[in-house]
Parts: sequence; C-alpha cells; structure tokens
Amino acid sequence: MIQISLHLFASSLFVSSRPARHIAFERAVRLPAIKNMESELIHNGISQV
Repeated sequence: MIQISLHLFASSLFVSSRPARHIAFERAVRLPAIKNMESELIHNGISQV
C-alpha cells in the first residue's frame, strides 16, 4: 500500500509539471482507473475469503 501511495505522489508531482490539459486528462482517465483497480482488488479479496 505504501508503494502505491508513493507512486501516486510521484506521478502527481510529474503531472504538475505538465500543461493543465494533461492534468485534466490524467484526472479523467487515470484516477477512475485506479479506483476501479482498488475496488476490484477489494472485491477479489472478499470473494477469495
């Protein structure tokens, strides 16, 4: 979990150096993908138990 948060922090720093259009694109595409991935991991963990 710590590695994921560090990666997100580093990627957010990387995004902040880009134009605003890229930031909007990152928020629109990557954040929902990350949330979907997290919910799938949680769902898979529950179904495995």
